[in-house]
Amino acid sequence: MSERKVVSTVTLAKTLEVTLDGDMGHIVTGRTGVKRTGTKKVPADPAITQVFNASRTCNQFVFRNNTVRNGRRIGVLAKGRGGLIENNTFDGLGGGAVEFWNAPFEGLGAVDYVVRSNRISDCGQLAREHAAIWATIFKTDKDKLHRNLVITNNEIAGFSGPAIWLRDVQNAAVRDNLIAVSQPPAPNARRLNPIMLQNIDSVQLKNNTIKEPKP
Repeated sequence: MSERKVVSTVTLAKTLEVTLDGDMGHIVTGRTGVKRTGTKKVPADPAITQVFNASRTCNQFVFRNNTVRNGRRIGVLAKGRGGLIENNTFDGLGGGAVEFWNAPFEGLGAVDYVVRSNRISDCGQLAREHAAIWATIFKTDKDKLHRNLVITNNEIAGFSGPAIWLRDVQNAAVRDNLIAVSQPPAPNARRLNPIMLQNIDSVQLKNNTIKEPKP
């Protein structure tokens, strides 16, 4: 990753020519575009490097006191710098309540977020990898793109997979959450831990309460 400032621009017929304040290294310039392969979209030219304007991302937003119910996918898909997701009710969703991704063609990771005092019930109904509160990157390897996350005082019940899953995260606090573990969807299904951590650095778990299902 490189970070540079724009020092001048020239408007051309269909493009904008940008001059930066320094060398970007091995950046391959050009138009990215996408093409459809079967049911999936892939980069039209995988050699092209995406460049994002960090000063024009969705920064410092607040999602508070909302009810998100019976949706097919995700409650909140979040990224960018600075956000508060607080005191919402997420019920009956196909995916997770709050998910942090750097989704392809859509931008950067999540930095400086608070996810607090949300009520999450009976979500995760789709057959996909996810969690009620989930962070991951594409493609996960060694990078820790999501940073400075606080996940606290949330109530999570009825999620068949992990309640909280942090992957590719640096510097996070997961504390004072109440998790009611649901029964596995099938008698022989593999049981997943309520809180899962993968490829992380400096993540604190403190005072989380796990309620096991009754036999």
